[in-house]
Amino acid sequence: MSWNFSMETVLDLVGAKTRGKVTRAGEIEVQCPHGVCGHKKQPIYLSVNLAKGQYNCFHCCSGCPYSGGMIDLYCMFTGLDPNNKKEVKKAFAQALDGTAVKVRETTVTKTGTRTRSGS
Repeated sequence: MSWNFSMETVLDLVGAKTRGKVTRAGEIEVQCPHGVCGHKKQPIYLSVNLAKGQYNCFHCCSGCPYSGGMIDLYCMFTGLDPNNKKEVKKAFAQALDGTAVKVRETTVTKTGTRTRSGS
């Protein structure tokens, strides 16, 4: 199976909240799905490169994957384990086909990521 999709597609699928406009370098800031980071009381934003299909987070979140590609970003928002390729492939295919995918709500603590709700 061959898929043709972009980082914009992934951001749309997960309902990512963006801040600002796309830069000349093709980057945009996206609000982290884990909420706030450690001691900070404001939302954390990731740097997403739309052209390269990669993201980076430059914050101190414990247990947060700080960089990756399109599928990694999809997994971070949905709570899927990126190592479970079969589950990820199925969920991503359903999302691309328009089947609703329930996004897990998570929070980051000092000991790592903890799932609060969803499946």
